[in-house]
Amino acid sequence: MEGECENKPPCEINLNIDKYRKLVKSYIDLHLYSAALFWADKVVSLSNGEAKDVYWLAQCMYLTKQYHRAAHLIRSRGLEKTHILCHYLAVRCLLEARELTEALQVLTNGEQEGILFRNCHNLDISTTDDMPNLTSSVLFLKGRVYEAMDNRGLAADFYRQALQCDVHCYEALKHLCSIRCSLIRKSVSYLIRYL
Repeated sequence: MEGECENKPPCEINLNIDKYRKLVKSYIDLHLYSAALFWADKVVSLSNGEAKDVYWLAQCMYLTKQYHRAAHLIRSRGLEKTHILCHYLAVRCLLEARELTEALQVLTNGEQEGILFRNCHNLDISTTDDMPNLTSSVLFLKGRVYEAMDNRGLAADFYRQALQCDVHCYEALKHLCSIRCSLIRKSVSYLIRYL
């Protein structure tokens, strides 16, 4: 018994990586993000860096507020150019890290690569049935980046586009209304000042 695995060639050692993938998702569901991060790192090593495993590792980093690490993990492998969820998560991480120019660059490069409109054969990271409208989400995120850069006009345009893609995108509606209210307040204070 002892040393039995040592005598087998590496290809015969049968690890059930799916078991560990489920473990990662289970820990995320339980809000035990550090445990999920630990096992997600092991899964990436075992799978030789499969895109879906890198995504979940980056997701765990995001959940533990390691935004720079998550964005670097995705971008160092070029996954923001080939996988829409990695693209979205990289931008989200850069936004949270307040790397607004970098976030805008990733978004612009994604548009040039056509990542939003490419067929979704690279979307094996999660099931697409339960996912919100990704195009709308990316447009909303672009609006957030512009709003964080104090360009509310462009931000409002992207929030409108997000709502046109998905009328259920509540966040886009909320931010659009917030911009409108802010503009109305500024107009009223301007009028009061000069009346």
